[in-house]
Amino acid sequence: MNKDVRRLFDQNNKRFRPVSRGLGLMIVSFLLAASASAQEIMTVPTYHWSYTYARELSLRHRHLDFSQANWPVTIGEMSQLADSAGAFIEHSAERFWQTRLQEFSQSPLERKSWLQFGGRVSERAGDFGEATRSRAGLRTQLALFPDKHLAFVNAIRLDEELREDPNYLGKRWRGFAGYTEQAYVALHFDKYVAKLGRDFVRWGRGVDATLLISDYSRPLDHFFGRLDLKQFRFDYLAAKLNSEYLPDSLRQRYATDLSDRYLAAARAEVNLKSNFFTLAITQMALYGGPSRGFELYYLNPFLAFHGEQLNEEEKSNTFGAIDIVLRPKDRLQFYNRLSPRQRNCRSARFAGNNDWPGVYPHCQPDVQCHHGVGKIPAPQPAAGAFFGQ
Repeated sequence: MNKDVRRLFDQNNKRFRPVSRGLGLMIVSFLLAASASAQEIMTVPTYHWSYTYARELSLRHRHLDFSQANWPVTIGEMSQLADSAGAFIEHSAERFWQTRLQEFSQSPLERKSWLQFGGRVSERAGDFGEATRSRAGLRTQLALFPDKHLAFVNAIRLDEELREDPNYLGKRWRGFAGYTEQAYVALHFDKYVAKLGRDFVRWGRGVDATLLISDYSRPLDHFFGRLDLKQFRFDYLAAKLNSEYLPDSLRQRYATDLSDRYLAAARAEVNLKSNFFTLAITQMALYGGPSRGFELYYLNPFLAFHGEQLNEEEKSNTFGAIDIVLRPKDRLQFYNRLSPRQRNCRSARFAGNNDWPGVYPHCQPDVQCHHGVGKIPAPQPAAGAFFGQ
């Protein structure tokens, strides 16, 4: 009986083996074809060196489409910037920046694989203290692209420098500290973007930090949506911030040890006449408290957050900003930002700012104005060597 069953199994296996092979090749071919350009929708970490080169090129040539107030950007956007910059190159340093951006942004696109995994090891040498004179780090990345519009990305960072970072909230193990830096699923079409998970967020202008949403802190766990109509862009995010321990006097009152915190933000940006004039309006709400979750009215990006918090019993800290950039010619720009902010004492004690720099709760409404005029000199020829990616 066993021999008959085995003979029948072998016959069926031989019969269906060509079919299974063909089906397997068909599935693999479909995945490779579908994800041929899926790597374009991966975001570039905001601390990456490519932002420095992209910013230098966009400052010198206003016709290049690169936002300095809304990061992260995708690998595809970096690639488009590098290709567009070729028509405006005037100096050897600009050629160096453009070449480096092309090498970085186009190499992932040439692989056209539906599954990517790898890592990068870095080490910084110097006098960091008596115990050691170097700092080592490891960043691993795993990405899955089942379709050209869909991406699953995970990146983990292990770094010796994190153990001395006062903003680090995790554990330390044998001199190393680490956390999951990126973990998100992104759905990306030409005009519409949706992303859920952990990723970097940077809104506002600045060099090492910004006064709206800074990337100085850890990446946010959030939902992000975008409508991009070339000259008009609308962004929205809803994030869960880290929880705060309540003082002893409040633990008994609320019967809990923790206070949850949330952030909602919406930003509309209009860009006219090839970056000659840019106007952006931003509204944000920082709220939280014991046993308080996401508020439905803050999940609606088209509501006026400040008006909603005035009409609700649960108060919040609301912020606003108006950014104006005028670029009459290359290497010259005028920038101004008006920041009206209304803060509420009742919610300030639950709203902290450990992982959202730029928020300092107090009780008085205030208006701030930041402005600047920039005249960018011609770059000097590039010299030296560059290592790493």
